[in-house]
Amino acid sequence: MINRWNLLVCGCTIGFLACPAYPLGTIPDYNFDWVVIGDPGNPGFEGGPAGQLAGRGSLDYEYRMTRTEVTASQWFEFVQAFAPYAGAEANSFGFTGFWINLIGPSGIPSSYQITPGLENRPTNISWRMAARYVNWLHNDKTDSLESFAMGVYDTSTFTQNEDGFYNDQATHCPDAKFWIPTLDEWIKGVYYDPTLNAGAGGWWHQPASSGEPLIAGLASKGGQTNASLFGVPGFPTEILNVGSYPDVQTPWGLLDASGGMQEWTEEFANFSHSLRHTKGSSFFSDEFYYFHDDILGGLPGFVTIGNMEGLRVASQVSSCSTDIDSDGVTNVLDLIDLLLCFGEPAAPECEAEDINADGSVNVLDLIDLLLAFGTACP
Repeated sequence: MINRWNLLVCGCTIGFLACPAYPLGTIPDYNFDWVVIGDPGNPGFEGGPAGQLAGRGSLDYEYRMTRTEVTASQWFEFVQAFAPYAGAEANSFGFTGFWINLIGPSGIPSSYQITPGLENRPTNISWRMAARYVNWLHNDKTDSLESFAMGVYDTSTFTQNEDGFYNDQATHCPDAKFWIPTLDEWIKGVYYDPTLNAGAGGWWHQPASSGEPLIAGLASKGGQTNASLFGVPGFPTEILNVGSYPDVQTPWGLLDASGGMQEWTEEFANFSHSLRHTKGSSFFSDEFYYFHDDILGGLPGFVTIGNMEGLRVASQVSSCSTDIDSDGVTNVLDLIDLLLCFGEPAAPECEAEDINADGSVNVLDLIDLLLAFGTACP
């Protein structure tokens, strides 16, 4: 039976479908820098020394993740949109993050401003507010209360029982366009490499296609991450901008998997559902947790849903991935673009041509394009 819920707004009862079906079509980019995580059916992780995460990370679909964590400037648009509905949370860090300030009356979008110079810092927000954010993205950034309340996560479930059990929706709706990454999606995007083992695929145990811990320090001095550097003499007291280590990438091209903020995942971490798993180390991690959080074989972190953590958005891949030049139809221009990259690895300039996201532009991409030839994107 379809789950329906009622929301009382200004004395009017409005019914919503908790997980309505949506046609896929073209998924908007919203000016995020997206990375496609491909190789469906990949083998799962073999497990840490005590079997931690054994079998995890094997997925039978492709998806997208933002190359970096969501920044303060990207989050700011949401803060302004949700401000009229924020109520008691109008001045909470879980809503604004550390870098956005309330400088006027609550409930007014213009009452917020980003601390000058911190626009490209990774934001840090509560899990429930992150859920409202992806609801809003899913609903085309519509300026209405319901666009924040449903579509990906049903916020009417954001309640707690007298016994302490949380009722929050466990996983995103199947037809969601955007969502908080699952733990499996996060670890595959950071540690899985489809080119290892002669193309059979395999797992690195550290971010950035490495088996060795990353070096903490400034990039200009040979550093590879800002993890654990808060309060270290000679290092900036403020967290660095996203993308401050452009040469330190996961096998798929994600940045800042180490350092920045720990990142939310969707997965519950305890029986009462008050905790969700996080992954990745943080600028604020101490040295022990920096190494523990970066290694794949370590157990993922877990924090209460009210904690302020970073967010890397996950998304469906557009059904129009064969429309390489985004002109609304798969045609000869897209074929030419693909042939110009044919036989090449999916470097940034050929990433769109790698239609099936297997790491190279090859005959499988050509077949996908020819099967969709002449098809218009909705």
